[in-house]
Amino acid sequence: MTPSRVGRRPDRTTLAVVALAAAALVVRLVGLGDRPLHWDEARVGYWSLRSLETGFFSYRPVAGGPLVYHFSRPSLALFGATDFALRLPFALFGAALPLAALLFRGRLAADETVGFAAVLAANPILVYYGRFARGDVLAVGFALVAFG
Repeated sequence: MTPSRVGRRPDRTTLAVVALAAAALVVRLVGLGDRPLHWDEARVGYWSLRSLETGFFSYRPVAGGPLVYHFSRPSLALFGATDFALRLPFALFGAALPLAALLFRGRLAADETVGFAAVLAANPILVYYGRFARGDVLAVGFALVAFG
């Protein structure tokens, strides 16, 4: 039987991964609302705002599934209809990706876990799509957590 971790301090690996997630958050939030929405993001924003105004959502196959719209509604309700508010939930989710490295600690050494978290925090593709209001980073994150 393993001893309980309740009340114990986090180890250095966990602290390093959390620090990388915090750095990933900063990278994804800086200038988040500076560029105009891409047409696909604008479509997400439009249907999210319509859903927020009416309280109704209907599935549109051409517009994708409802997760991205439900994901962005609270941010739009809280911060208003801005590019920053639409992208914020996706940036937060993308910044949390390095935390998924902790799921692989049973198979990876401490330095490998931190390295994996660093790749998830700083990979240019994940950073780009982590600052973009689409479901790509959501799919990656959920798949990674399911695999972990």
